[in-house]
Amino acid sequence: MPLPNPVILVPGITATDLRDLYEFPPQLIWSLTRNEYNRAGLHPQDTRYEGELPAQVRPDQVFDIAYKEMVLDLRHDLTERADQPVPVYIFGYDWRQPLEISQVQLRAFIEEVINKTTLTRHYFADDYAQRRKVNLVGHSMGGLVIAGYLAGAGTNSPVERVATIATPFKGSFQAVEKIVKGTTNRREREASRLTPALYHLLPSFTRGVTIDAALPQTDMFDERLWQASVVDTIGEALRLRGSGAPADAAEILRGMLAQARAHRASVDGLNLANCGLSADDWLCIIGIGDKTQVAMDIQMRNGAPRFVLDAPGMTDKKSSRGWRTGDGTVPYEGALPNFLQEADTVILSNKDFGPLELRDKLLDAVTALHGILPNMNKLQTRLVQHLR
Repeated sequence: MPLPNPVILVPGITATDLRDLYEFPPQLIWSLTRNEYNRAGLHPQDTRYEGELPAQVRPDQVFDIAYKEMVLDLRHDLTERADQPVPVYIFGYDWRQPLEISQVQLRAFIEEVINKTTLTRHYFADDYAQRRKVNLVGHSMGGLVIAGYLAGAGTNSPVERVATIATPFKGSFQAVEKIVKGTTNRREREASRLTPALYHLLPSFTRGVTIDAALPQTDMFDERLWQASVVDTIGEALRLRGSGAPADAAEILRGMLAQARAHRASVDGLNLANCGLSADDWLCIIGIGDKTQVAMDIQMRNGAPRFVLDAPGMTDKKSSRGWRTGDGTVPYEGALPNFLQEADTVILSNKDFGPLELRDKLLDAVTALHGILPNMNKLQTRLVQHLR
């Protein structure tokens, strides 16, 4: 039997540290315990770069509390013999950027991993150079990066197996909340409004989104449905940065939304057969049962749109609306990809943790199911079976 393919883990949004290399010594500006929103914020005129210049911000290591156990377990469980280890790499990327940029970098990283594996003694002896395949695992937004990459990879894709965990294929209301209100503070809200990747996470499913009859009956990627305060923040950033006029703010928002809409269309249109995969090659894990935002209203108030995210019944834990809830971040509706049947997905909840395992994980990482799913033993077992 051939050796298992090397594995690449693609983490979720905000789960990779950011470090400013311009400083001496380089300074960590984003980590699990440090969030410098002002320095991580992007420039309104060109979101490839930081708003506070001079700077040279680059991705660093991923959050070990979220992924260390998964990576170490995969390296151990996929390896049959100690002298023939199966490599498991982590693809750290700048999660602020449009996903198309991360996908280009992922393609280069996959090629690098394949080349390294070809040179590894036991893989060289196993004739790995003839197959040159990798397996990909994506958590949360990492799954969207993988799906977007595969949508453009074509039949010559070097990917043999994929696993996605809690990926918002059709978006999450939490992305709206971060942009509109900020989930922690005002600084987060201001930085979020100029973070292109967040717009890639907007909900595109129709069940749960109610639009006032006086507004265009389109989707969240239509700038006409957005609150004026978002444009105002972008305009103020333009004023502070001394480049462009505040009047350009609406066009900047329109551009980020259009970019996100195009990416969602690409993922929705992914045809597994076109990249050499079948439904059996894709393990799609969805979390349910946590209190999750499952609905929102877009109302017309005083002649302008207004998002309503906190009305009674818009968060759900008991599935009283007649469909499954979510993992605390991604609603069930947002986790279902177009390219798989609902029956092809795997559903997990907090009940799938062992009693002692649940207690330990929640003490180590106080977060919703969305964040601790990668540490679930039952998930790890399914993942290893799939990748082998």
